[in-house]
Amino acid sequence: MHDNEGLLQMVDPSIKRTLTSKTLSRFADVVLLCIQADKFFRPPMSEIVSSLTSVLQKFTAAKSGAMEGAEVDPFERSFRSTYTRFVTSPTPSYISV
Repeated sequence: MHDNEGLLQMVDPSIKRTLTSKTLSRFADVVLLCIQADKFFRPPMSEIVSSLTSVLQKFTAAKSGAMEGAEVDPFERSFRSTYTRFVTSPTPSYISV
């Protein structure tokens, strides 16, 4: 999912024209957590909503900062590195293969 070429092939063309590949990758982080085969590894929906909101807010802030000439990288840390409560599945999911 974090291979830019593969990720861009999966995304609707109208979306990839509006979001950066870094933003798409952050959304993919959240999606991957949601589709874990074992429910123990899936976060509660309230945290998913919060994370998606945060990604969108950071994208909006970065976009407005870029318009003003500021170099802002609000995506220094991914969803996984920010929310350390989530652990990686001990076995690869069928999606990650």
